[in-house]
Amino acid sequence: MPIVSSIRWFVVGPTASPIFPRFRAQIFLAQEGAALALLAYVLWRRNKKDFALDFQLRDVPHSLVLAVAGYFSYGVVYSVAYQLYTAAGGHVPVTPNWLAQISGSAIAMIIVCVNPFCEELIVRAFVITEVEALSGSLAMAILASVGIQTLYHLYQGVVAATAVAALSLVLSAYFARYRRITPVILVHLYFDFLALIWSVGR
Repeated sequence: MPIVSSIRWFVVGPTASPIFPRFRAQIFLAQEGAALALLAYVLWRRNKKDFALDFQLRDVPHSLVLAVAGYFSYGVVYSVAYQLYTAAGGHVPVTPNWLAQISGSAIAMIIVCVNPFCEELIVRAFVITEVEALSGSLAMAILASVGIQTLYHLYQGVVAATAVAALSLVLSAYFARYRRITPVILVHLYFDFLALIWSVGR
């Protein structure tokens, strides 16, 4: 559903398909909760540990370094994509800020806390693990994860989605190398909290 909604927003425009109409935040949160519950069931049925979720103190400094690397990659790619897009005559739209529509509410804080777990456990850890197991190709697994995450960020426009792809590539490469998802989740939490603070400030 996030991919379908994002592509529809990208093709048709924001006026035809608002991301967060009334009760959409609650629906979004329910979908993420259901997705996490399904993932937990699948892993329980397998009775094996596909990736490490256990928290360790070293995850914090790792996440900070990873956050800097991810932010740098996002910023560089965004700047280059922006210049190329505008030079080609494209108009870069203002990125829709869905958090601004619900900022200051309790559900905004809950979403910011739940969303990183949902995205990173499913779109990063599970997808990379599964695609690599099925295809035998780690490169294909990373590409699948980055591609999925980029698709459901298309509502932000080509420039922002391209920058998200760069950030996603850094996070996916880290997980593929170390098989630890906790630092990646922390990075996502940092960015979402910063986005929430920025939204409230506006």
